[in-house]
Amino acid sequence: MKIIILMVLALSMSQTSLADHSGGSEHSHSSKVEKVVKVEIGKKGFKAESPLNFKSNESIVLNITRTTDKTCMTSLKHPKTGKLVKLPLNKQVRFEVGEYSEAKEVKLLCGMGMKAGVLHISAKPVKKG
Repeated sequence: MKIIILMVLALSMSQTSLADHSGGSEHSHSSKVEKVVKVEIGKKGFKAESPLNFKSNESIVLNITRTTDKTCMTSLKHPKTGKLVKLPLNKQVRFEVGEYSEAKEVKLLCGMGMKAGVLHISAKPVKKG
């Protein structure tokens, strides 16, 4: 009986782990909403799989893959910390931007300070009730 319980626990833990890293567009962790968008930096530049539109207080994550050496975007400057995040060739990098509490446009810059893309943050509608 203990073996069956352990197997059920192990199976449920592995399914939870897979669900959290599936690359889906939104994940809810308690009250925090995480929105993940895949981005490719390739021959045609910075291309997101969906528009870079986010709501205030969403945790923004970009899964970035650089697929070309013919670009200056070998690193990306974090918009909040200014820290450079390296983008190795053909490897996905989880770029955690974080949250913004108000509506704004956030410029993403390469390591040389050139604009790579823009995040559009909109205010959440106020719930009536």
